[in-house]
Amino acid sequence: KNMAYDQFVRRLLTDSGNMYDFTRGTSYYPLIKKPEDMAAVTSQLFLGVKIECARCHNHPFERWTRSDFRGMAAFFSQIRYKNSGPRHNEYILYLDFQRQFEDADTKEVYWPRPLHGKALVPDEWTDRRELLAEWMTSPGNPFFAKTIVNRMWSCFMGRG
Repeated sequence: KNMAYDQFVRRLLTDSGNMYDFTRGTSYYPLIKKPEDMAAVTSQLFLGVKIECARCHNHPFERWTRSDFRGMAAFFSQIRYKNSGPRHNEYILYLDFQRQFEDADTKEVYWPRPLHGKALVPDEWTDRRELLAEWMTSPGNPFFAKTIVNRMWSCFMGRG
């Protein structure tokens, strides 16, 4: 379907339902099920920012901290999966609105927080992925447009 890139990314990040149906945005989620992994992949893919090393320690050369990483992971903490049928690895993605992101080491609960932003305290029934998609695709985001332009430039010019 012909749609603007920002709309495509929003749908990809916020879709729920059967992950076996590759016409849905849920096809983004099958192999990446931990919030920490989703934060790392999503920030690199759509923002061009590698925050992976902030999973364990503050980044040695960039400004990303463990708190930045956990804030991004908290956007994906509501995601749950259940087996949906006879096909191998067919899952349904659904949301557990009560689920928080808790640091495995410190047991501290983290609220969703965009990179360089303030923590968001959404109401009880908010899909946190929608908050992330809204921030990511907003015109004021310094990373999103730059990343897709760089990727397209690389495709056309061989280097980005």
